[in-house]
Amino acid sequence: MQNLITLHIDHPGLYSTLQDTGRAGHQAQGVPVGGALDRDAAWLANRLVGNEPEEPVLEMTLQGPVIRLAQETQLALTGADLSPTLNGAPLPMYESVRVQAGSELRFGRRRSGCRAYLAVRGSWQAQRWLDSVSPPPYRAEALTPDSLLKKGSVIKVEPRGFLPRRIYPDYARPDLTAPHYCRLLPGPEYEQFSGEFKEWFFARQHRVSADSNRMGYRLQEAYDGLVWTEELISSAVLPGTVQVTRSGQPIVLLSDAQTTGGYPRLGIVPERERSRLAQVCPGEWVRFGI
Repeated sequence: MQNLITLHIDHPGLYSTLQDTGRAGHQAQGVPVGGALDRDAAWLANRLVGNEPEEPVLEMTLQGPVIRLAQETQLALTGADLSPTLNGAPLPMYESVRVQAGSELRFGRRRSGCRAYLAVRGSWQAQRWLDSVSPPPYRAEALTPDSLLKKGSVIKVEPRGFLPRRIYPDYARPDLTAPHYCRLLPGPEYEQFSGEFKEWFFARQHRVSADSNRMGYRLQEAYDGLVWTEELISSAVLPGTVQVTRSGQPIVLLSDAQTTGGYPRLGIVPERERSRLAQVCPGEWVRFGI
């Protein structure tokens, strides 16, 4: 067996975690699905280095880490442009790159998007819980201790042979600087919302609140009117569900969200649209259409 590739974390960045496709199938026990927020970017990063879609990737939020790569390896970056450099030189995104032993990967100013994804060719050696490395929103240190990057962390990858260079074409890459628009499928309580509320919701751009995280995006402005009069029995919710609180504030649930909720469900953001939504930063605007 070849020696393991080791990634030494000199600085963890703002919020950097190992993520895979999550742990679907455990919602009945109250376990969130989890997994990479931008599934498209994570899948593509793995594809560029020849990994299976379920292989973990490193998800980096707004500010990337500083990583020393002790061995020669092959990697790819997708998603947000966080000004990546390799040994001080700009590192191209959306292509596989062969990296020499002892190289240093850094990130700088955010140019576009919110979350970047790093794939390394090989099999990541990290503790799993319920067949996933993705940190749950509770007890993550105990259940997935390898998946929350800290200063001094060492990530290990079992290498595979190198592939010829792969490049994802420019025309197919997402434009993360364009206005953000998400399609919404009607939710279970959609018809019970007033026409006035629906007109308000769909006619405006919504700013993502700073009080947002991997569990959900709170939309900053609330509807100044009656939203709901009935008591609602707590019901199942999924990533992408748009709930509306009694105060009129919409919340878009994301991968780490709870599995049940008591707020009315206006709609569901489809999975492909959620990948785009994951690249909206707090303070930026998003608009929805039915």
